[in-house]
Amino acid sequence: MISRRRFLSIAAAAVGTPAFGAPLRWRDVALGAEASLTIHAPPAQAEHALREVRALLRRVETLFSLFDPASDLAMLNQRGLLANPAPEFAQLLSLADRVHRATGGIFDPTIQPLWLAVSRQEPVAQAQGLIGWARTRRTPHRVALEPGQALTLNGIAQGYATDLVADAASTAFCMMPVPAIRNALSKLPGAPDATLVDTRGQVVSLS
Repeated sequence: MISRRRFLSIAAAAVGTPAFGAPLRWRDVALGAEASLTIHAPPAQAEHALREVRALLRRVETLFSLFDPASDLAMLNQRGLLANPAPEFAQLLSLADRVHRATGGIFDPTIQPLWLAVSRQEPVAQAQGLIGWARTRRTPHRVALEPGQALTLNGIAQGYATDLVADAASTAFCMMPVPAIRNALSKLPGAPDATLVDTRGQVVSLS
């Protein structure tokens, strides 16, 4: 199994401008995965765009990271309750709910305890009993989990972050992604194989 995979890889160029020497390249880790950005623009514009992108990713991490114990998601998993969720958090849970329904329950963010059990090679029966998106409670003012439940939003949050960055590149900076790779569920060329676990605890490798 892997602990990290690439989810964001975007190249952007300023619209209606000539070529500018060496592009600005940035690589880092966000939401536990590799992220990269290449910007073809005048230096000042490129630096400004990079600052905005990094701020966007920091914001997403404070909401959805499983690796930051102070993130909103980590606090929800620890306490079983999140009061007054941020608008982005509520928006992503609403999207997760739609995907859950559209897939007939195959996509289920409450799989986190099962994923942990599988990754630790522990018995999965107890963790399987905690799965159930319908058992979560969500209102505009609070999100509540049943005892022992925990959420993972990794795949969908990474796609959300990628779309935010691509939109910022194409609108706020009058730049055009060339191309923006926005499907976080697809393995990018050169990225390592990803490993998924279904709700039965079966490992599914993506090749």
